[in-house]
Amino acid sequence: RQNVNSHTDMIVCVLERKAGSYDAIKVLCCKTLGIPSQCALAKNMRNPKRLSSICLKILQQMNCKAGGELWRVQIPLKSLMIVGIDV
Repeated sequence: RQNVNSHTDMIVCVLERKAGSYDAIKVLCCKTLGIPSQCALAKNMRNPKRLSSICLKILQQMNCKAGGELWRVQIPLKSLMIVGIDV
């Protein structure tokens, strides 16, 4: 908490386990400080085969939390029909 100041844009935490600390971090960051946070489990990053995919997902989530967008569609599209179904 003492390392967070007005220039802090986001807090990234790598956790050994999710129990307890995840909820405390989210409450502190979102409710108390008003700063977006991203948490990841260390065990997920230890697998070299999955590391690239996991890092990409984390960066995508951070981008969205910082106000970025994942996908963009140029509208208007010719011959486009959008259908929404709620079941």
